[in-house]
Amino acid sequence: MFDTDQAETGTSTTFRNIVANNPVLSKGGLEAAEKLFATQMIDSNGELINEVPDTLITSNDPNTVNTALEYLRSTSAPDAGVAGVYNVYNSKYRLLILPFLATTAAGAYDSTKATYWMLANLKGTDAVLRILQNPTFIPPTENDGKEFETMDWKFGCHAAYAIEILRGQWIVLSKGDASA
Repeated sequence: MFDTDQAETGTSTTFRNIVANNPVLSKGGLEAAEKLFATQMIDSNGELINEVPDTLITSNDPNTVNTALEYLRSTSAPDAGVAGVYNVYNSKYRLLILPFLATTAAGAYDSTKATYWMLANLKGTDAVLRILQNPTFIPPTENDGKEFETMDWKFGCHAAYAIEILRGQWIVLSKGDASA
């Protein structure tokens, strides 16, 4: 989903949706992510598309969350020493905190993902959930559903679904670790 050289189907032109050098959440990092939206997002003809980010997404890392809140809720620029300076990020984006972003597949804490942050256009997302078979409850019968040793009934269930993200032009990622 995230790549520095992502090919768009139907064209030889590529785009990137990982911020160069993976900066921590900062004014420069946000501007670099915004620039990717303005200059890198293309359609299947290789032409620029107008994706406008509306949401800042972070893990629940306190430093990253507090930095996001400073940028999104301060009335003056957080790095300005003079009161009355206008903050261009004040209420510009909605903040979405993903408490399980910095975890492994098993649910353990993963410090390498703690500083991840993303800028996204959640109105332009194309995540799709397809229900291939609705959940089905399968009741046992007298002969095939009872365990002999315990006399417990065994019930079955079945469902089939697919979750897909069709394109990555609606989201930009920074790992926040200053890696290349």
